[in-house]
Amino acid sequence: MCDQNEKFIFCTCGTEDELKQEEYTWRLTRFLGRKQTNIRGKILPPQTDLENGVNIKNISEQLNKSNPFDFEYEPQERDVITVSISSERNRYSYFSLIYKNEKWEPGKNPAFTSKLQQLAQGNLKPIQN
Repeated sequence: MCDQNEKFIFCTCGTEDELKQEEYTWRLTRFLGRKQTNIRGKILPPQTDLENGVNIKNISEQLNKSNPFDFEYEPQERDVITVSISSERNRYSYFSLIYKNEKWEPGKNPAFTSKLQQLAQGNLKPIQN
């Protein structure tokens, strides 16, 4: 069991099938601008705590203090990282952090009117001490 102050690495390792088997996954997107759309709908609300130390406070603090990615990455304004549980029981549990004013905070870009580019995805792995 992970404690509340557990540190994680945002790992891009693994195949597509392995990503589906992991409990915690992440996806990083870049905002490219706005688009017109007629699509309307509702988005499931985000969670604040996905358990095992994977919570919005712990992850945002880590992102703001270090670069926990296993690849070179420099955040840009309105980049979004979404962390979710990929298990069948919790498949709609997630939270998102947006990079604004040089820090990560809870939030995301508008769902239906944003042009986004996926930058990376992978597994969230605890750092072994």
